Amino acid sequence: MTTNTYRRSAATDNSSRNRWTKTALTAGFLALTWALVAAITAPASGYELSIYRATPSAFWIGVGVALLAASLVMLGRGSVGTLRLPALALAGGAVLSVLALPILRGYYFYGQGDSLSHLGFALSFETGAASPLELLHPGVHLASAVVDNATGGELQWAMLLTVLAFFALFFVFVPLCVRQVTGDNAGLTVGLFVALLLLPINAIGTHVVTHPSSQAIMFTPFVLYLLFAYLRQPADGWFRPTPIGILLSLGSAAVLVVHPQETMNLLVILGTVAVLQFVARRYRPNHPFATQRSVYFQTLLLGALWFLWAPRSERVTGRLERALSFLSGTSGGSATPAAGRSASIAAIGGSLEELFVKLFLAALVFSIIAGVVMLATATGRLDDAFPDNNALIKYLTAAFVPLSVGTAVVFLGSFGDHYFRFVAFLMVLVTIVAAAAIARAGSSGTRFDATTVRRATLVLFVLLLPLAITSMHPSPWIYQGTPQVTTEGVAGYEAAFEQAPEDAVYAGVRGGGERYAHAIYGPFSERATTFSEEAIPPAAFGTNLAEYYDDARYIPIQQSDVEREADLYRGLRYDREGFQRLETTPGVNRVQSTDEFRLYFVRDE
Repeated sequence: MTTNTYRRSAATDNSSRNRWTKTALTAGFLALTWALVAAITAPASGYELSIYRATPSAFWIGVGVALLAASLVMLGRGSVGTLRLPALALAGGAVLSVLALPILRGYYFYGQGDSLSHLGFALSFETGAASPLELLHPGVHLASAVVDNATGGELQWAMLLTVLAFFALFFVFVPLCVRQVTGDNAGLTVGLFVALLLLPINAIGTHVVTHPSSQAIMFTPFVLYLLFAYLRQPADGWFRPTPIGILLSLGSAAVLVVHPQETMNLLVILGTVAVLQFVARRYRPNHPFATQRSVYFQTLLLGALWFLWAPRSERVTGRLERALSFLSGTSGGSATPAAGRSASIAAIGGSLEELFVKLFLAALVFSIIAGVVMLATATGRLDDAFPDNNALIKYLTAAFVPLSVGTAVVFLGSFGDHYFRFVAFLMVLVTIVAAAAIARAGSSGTRFDATTVRRATLVLFVLLLPLAITSMHPSPWIYQGTPQVTTEGVAGYEAAFEQAPEDAVYAGVRGGGERYAHAIYGPFSERATTFSEEAIPPAAFGTNLAEYYDDARYIPIQQSDVEREADLYRGLRYDREGFQRLETTPGVNRVQSTDEFRLYFVRDE
């Protein structure tokens, strides 16, 4: 066969590959459009215990086709040239559409508990009823108020859009961080697909709802990208400002406003880099650490800002004192909530092991990969694999040590779900390191066969991505109810607050509505700060509440309470008979009723 014949054959193969790629991407974008239309045209009509089950099947089929098309294009056919960005956009857009389901389905708000209080904080800032300086972490709230003013919509939707924007930042800057480490475009591809697994979101300490700590973790890759870009600049004095250096300082300070706890973790990373640079310049001046631009100024600035800002809160100082007391041995850790949760899950037919697989299997797989890479980096075995950027991996590896120690202290000291927040931050580093290792292994010039690595990566994501997607939103799949807030629920609480005396006491299922008072009036308002609530004891719920309470009580019940307690938790604390008994118990009268909300009044003697 002549040379021209070979050239024609190669050109034919490339043309066929391009046609296949364009066809797959076109089908993927059409499927995603179909999914979005299916979700938007089927708005929620009431509370939905599972957002997955309530969303039309057409949405899930469309998202699945879109993700499969993007995966085959990016990981199954090698380099795709100029079609790389559309494929990345398709994959990221598909997962973002899943995260955006509360918006697409027309939920009034998404997130109960703390999220309702955060909505109230944003309302207070927007109306001028309170100053952002009164809150330790006003970043998400201020951003939501800005989005609300810019779009002219509703504040609660603006807050949901703001949360979605933080996830978009995570999906953009994790691949860019991985590309900084690998030095080639393969890092973009693998980096995005690992990012789409959302390893830092574990539904225990970090969430997809309004939760400043979770949003700060999603923002961290942006700061790490600035750090990597800054370190790659030629060294020219440690106090000489550069545009990237200024952006790094501003980005680090922005994390402080979003949440100080994650800023403390970020400060550990910057401090580790600064210490390694100082030691290298003193003892090994030819080491890459010594020749990179120093981060002394950024570390000192962020440290000063943290110590000026964070100790204003008694919660911060109290937790620091508790951690120091634990380290000094003057106080021990209390029992962790894991045992109680395990017993509760077992009582409703589940197991802790099953929940671990659903929530942490992907994190475990990539933690093993990252652990092997970090060990190889620490021993110098990756100096040839990452000849130009291995210093970045070494920085993350070194920072992983004190961060892991801090995580262990929080776990042993039993700080509640804060342990899972520290684990979530570690997963940001795991995501970057593991993705960089996979991308490098799939590149040419390594000891691994590039085609085999790409195929293995494709299989890995096809297996893990559905598991990650089905665990993003709270649902019965992970033994949680959807934290949907309905319009009727908010209207019901608002009417109850307006009609009942200001000194009324509310008793309810796991609480009496204080969070709704925060959302409606603002947490700093007199009505919210003087609100009186209590949870009905489960043992008393199945008895005559009129005899149990000596004083008058208002009992708000939402449809979400009934479905969550009676259906999901199988009456573990509050059974269906107890809800029905409210209608027939003498001395307990229903004074307000809609499809989603009922208010009962328990008369005093």
